[in-house]
Parts: sequence; structure tokens; C-alpha cells
Amino acid sequence: LPYSGPRYKSVERLPGALRLTFSGTAGELLLRQGDKGFAVAGNDQKFHWAEARIDGDSVIVSSPEVPQPVAARYAWQANPPTLLYDSAGLPAMPFRTDDWRLSTEPAAHKD
Repeated sequence: LPYSGPRYKSVERLPGALRLTFSGTAGELLLRQGDKGFAVAGNDQKFHWAEARIDGDSVIVSSPEVPQPVAARYAWQANPPTLLYDSAGLPAMPFRTDDWRLSTEPAAHKD
């Protein structure tokens, strides 16, 4: 039996979208209908809810509010909906592709 669902592996920039690839997938990726699972941001670091679609062994995410996305997040909020699964029925783990400072992190101190 698989021990976990899909795990984020890498991101590739596409014109107007991002391609997310995963490891640890038992069978194919499955996307349940719903909203507010994926979000994307441009260089301004402002996230907007994104549309997602399966493309083989990857997920393509985009949003009309972000013409040139550079980062994506999945299930990155309190009590997130789980939309992405593998064919074993295991959900993908929450992830983010960016390393931007989170709003709950303390600001860096200057000495």
C-alpha cells in the first residue's frame, strides 16, 4: 500500500500558467471539483485563487488575475479543501512553490 498521496516535486513556468509535477503518486492524479484549493501569485506576491486541470502526470494552474504567475500554493489555509488525489484515494499534501516570508513570520532584525 502507498504510504502517502502525491507530494509536490517541481514547478515549471508556462505562458500564463504554472505546471506542477508530483512524486509518490499511486497511479494517476485525480482532481475533485471545487474551488479555493490552488492559488497563484505574480512578482507582486499577491495570491489569487486559481483554476487547475490535470495534464498527464502534472497539474496546470492559472488565474485571469495573474497574467504571469511565478508561484503556487495548494491547501495553504486553515481547514483547506482537498481537491488533488491519486487513484489510491490518497490526498496530496499541502505545499507552496515560493520561499517568500510568511505574514506570521517575524521580520528580520537589523543589527
